[in-house]
Amino acid sequence: MNEQMYRANGKLLITGEYAVLDGALALAIPTKLGQRLRVSEFEDTQKIAWESFNAAGEKWLDTRFTQEDLENAIQIADPVRQALANVLNRAIQGKTTAPLFGKKFSTQLEFPNNWGLGSSSTLISLVAQYVDIDAFELSDATFGGSGYDVACATANGPIFYHKTPNGREIRSANFPMALKNHMYFVHLNQKQNSRSAIAQYKELPKSTAFIEAVSSITNAVAQTTQFAELADLLQRHEDLLSAQLQIPTIKAQLFSDYPGVIKSLGAWGGDFVLALSKTPPQLYFSAKGFTTCLTFDELFDV
Repeated sequence: MNEQMYRANGKLLITGEYAVLDGALALAIPTKLGQRLRVSEFEDTQKIAWESFNAAGEKWLDTRFTQEDLENAIQIADPVRQALANVLNRAIQGKTTAPLFGKKFSTQLEFPNNWGLGSSSTLISLVAQYVDIDAFELSDATFGGSGYDVACATANGPIFYHKTPNGREIRSANFPMALKNHMYFVHLNQKQNSRSAIAQYKELPKSTAFIEAVSSITNAVAQTTQFAELADLLQRHEDLLSAQLQIPTIKAQLFSDYPGVIKSLGAWGGDFVLALSKTPPQLYFSAKGFTTCLTFDELFDV
């Protein structure tokens, strides 16, 4: 049986969360773990077969779509099937010659789906790779967002991401690799809904000074080689976003006795945070019930 295989990286946004939507420079890194897609033949040429497996290898979605399903995606009651049908329908409209009907699509997530490493952005990238269309256009037409996560899906290392009025600028970024052993990534035991967080942010007034300050910090983070300077930059970033979002920092909320800097990554209130420490802090976080505390090398292959 003829099969085609595709893969997309997950992502973490180190700086520029929220502000990236308004043109701030952001620093992001593709993760080791992502999502894979296998495409094979399906016996019914009038249908699309789709199955999805989680990181434990458990099938959590097994469904079929007709042309009518895609054209009337908004009428599908199940939100997961509706979102997927919408992505596939938009992909067909992207002037692709790759067939969808008569194909079986199998996705395999490599990370727990509550980690927030990009289950949606990797899906967008995988579908776009198969049908050979622009992944950013597909993302804009479906899930939306800044697009940094879609950029990470096919990136080979850290990137600077800048959303512009006419599109986006993506370029390779430096990263303070000399300090990577002092970086720990802690999961907050819950997934944050990025789309609702973005909607709330968009309701808030923003200033040019705020966007410029975030961009300045992003550039400085990429260049620093000093632990104290990195800690100061990340704390300034947290304070800026806290004031803008009108939300206390995650350290103030959950880790007020932590003896170092903790920075939110992505939508505030869930997914991963970055903790700086010169000594392994796993015991501190596990004592508070946060048992997923990963080193830089466990999460990234840079």
